[in-house]
Amino acid sequence: MADLGVREKTGRNDHPLIAKWNRRVGVPINSPYCASWVVNKLLDAGVIEVPLTAWSPSLFPKHARVMWAGVLIPGKKLRMMDVLGMWFKSRKRIAHVGFFLYTLGDHIRSIEANTSTTAVSGSAEDRDATTGGGVVYKTRHRRAWYGASSFKNCKP
Repeated sequence: MADLGVREKTGRNDHPLIAKWNRRVGVPINSPYCASWVVNKLLDAGVIEVPLTAWSPSLFPKHARVMWAGVLIPGKKLRMMDVLGMWFKSRKRIAHVGFFLYTLGDHIRSIEANTSTTAVSGSAEDRDATTGGGVVYKTRHRRAWYGASSFKNCKP
């Protein structure tokens, strides 16, 4: 939550913290950063099995999934700070991630990076944050999320 309000300076994935998050996972500084932000936050929280990458599909290994194809896995439930993944038909993969906070009826409240509070879900602005995105709270219909993973194995 400490990163809430971080905003790109010129809409080109440019902010000192964004550069830090991307550097830590080994991608160019001005790369899209939703996954690098999620990975950094998990690492900062002491999660030991998170992949060190900005490739969002890698955040959904089978052993960590609690939801897939929009369906909760039997015996699992969404918990605060589980990683959410959004499927993009154009890319044929999960291409945006954020953290689950809580449900509001059929909607999910999340905290996400590389998007904006005003972007309409699924719009070019929402996907690419080309107009000055940052780290924001979002409320999306639960169907917007394709997968969820739980990384709860923290260091003591």
